[in-house]
Amino acid sequence: MEILVVEDDAELSDLLVHLLEAGGFEATCVHDGHEALLRLNEEMPAAVILDLNLPRLSGMALLEWIRSRAAIPVLIMTGSPLESAFTNAFALGADDFLRKPFSGQELLVRLRARLGHPQPQSNPRTQLGNLLIDWARAEVFRGTEAILLTSREFQVLHALFQHSDRVLSRQWLLEHVWNYQDGVNERLVDATIKRLRAKIGPSLVETVRGQGFRLAMAYGLYCEQKMRQLASSREAQ
Repeated sequence: MEILVVEDDAELSDLLVHLLEAGGFEATCVHDGHEALLRLNEEMPAAVILDLNLPRLSGMALLEWIRSRAAIPVLIMTGSPLESAFTNAFALGADDFLRKPFSGQELLVRLRARLGHPQPQSNPRTQLGNLLIDWARAEVFRGTEAILLTSREFQVLHALFQHSDRVLSRQWLLEHVWNYQDGVNERLVDATIKRLRAKIGPSLVETVRGQGFRLAMAYGLYCEQKMRQLASSREAQ
């Protein structure tokens, strides 16, 4: 399923394409409104992610053209602080709106919702950085290389992924993964985390001092940081 990204900033558009591909989509990018018009006139993609501030043909004009021909989802993105950008885009038929900087996870969630796709939690496979995880088979791959995790290591990884929006304490992991109660030595958790990091990469499991552990989602965090940097550099110009 192809997604067309229309963004004049080459670095940001490449970043969005990589993010979409990591999320399971096919993605291509064009860098101005006229080029997008030519591409859309040849073949309509499943959805369009459209910047409003484009050279040669504005995002608003391109949105109006798309809406006169197709009902595909169009997600608008802009760094403009003006509320009129929202109202005008929705009046022309935009399906959703993303204000820069936005997170990579927010983009994927909104896009899947508009396309009627299930969210990653219901997907038996997950791309996490350079890892492919098959939750149903309890298998982890880095490229074609199988990473052999013990049952307990995989359970910890699954718990961290299911609760990736929070920090899991050692006591929580003991109670929910090991089914142990108070009084059990928490070094058992540390030893398992250490082995897990050695196998999947140290940057994916983050220690939050005094609280516990969380899944760092290294690729998503990188994308978000880069988008914020690009947005900041634009504002400074």
